[in-house]
Formats: sequence, structure tokens, C-alpha cells
Amino acid sequence: MQDVNSVLEASVQVAANNRSGFWGGGYTPEFGGYDAEGMARGFKRRSDPTVWVLIDGKVYLHYTIEDQNRWAEDIRGNIRLGEKNWETLKDL
Repeated sequence: MQDVNSVLEASVQVAANNRSGFWGGGYTPEFGGYDAEGMARGFKRRSDPTVWVLIDGKVYLHYTIEDQNRWAEDIRGNIRLGEKNWETLKDL
């Protein structure tokens, strides 16, 4: 399992190297751009495009840095929950 701090540090480095933003870099946010922590908890919530993390080449946006930190406590588990919940919530 990856250390949360190294994941977040890597994300900061990607942002510094990609000043045009994800959208110019060919990345599309997961979960339609909704907050990844909310999706893991079973609901859609808007996100702040300045609060994000890049995991395995995928961008996960968050509502606040506090939400991102909670989500990062179990990154893989929260990704799995979000993917499962997205199937139900994506068309709502």
C-alpha cells in the first residue's frame, strides 16, 4: 500500500509540472468530477477542482482538503466504494 504522504507529494509534483491543468493534460476526473469522498460514502457532492489527487493515472477531485484527508486514510478501499456507488449514482 502506498504511503498517503508520498501519494500527495507526487500529486503536488504533477500539478507543478502541468500548469495548464488536468484538462489540458488529457486527464478526466473520475466520478464525473464529483467529490470522491462523497462518492465513497454513497452520495454526489460537488468538488473543488483545486483539491485533487492523482492515483494510478486517474484524477480524484474532492470537496475540501479535509474530505481528501479522510478519503486518503483508505485510498484503495474508498476507490472501490466510489466505483461501486458510481454505478448507481451516475445517472441521478
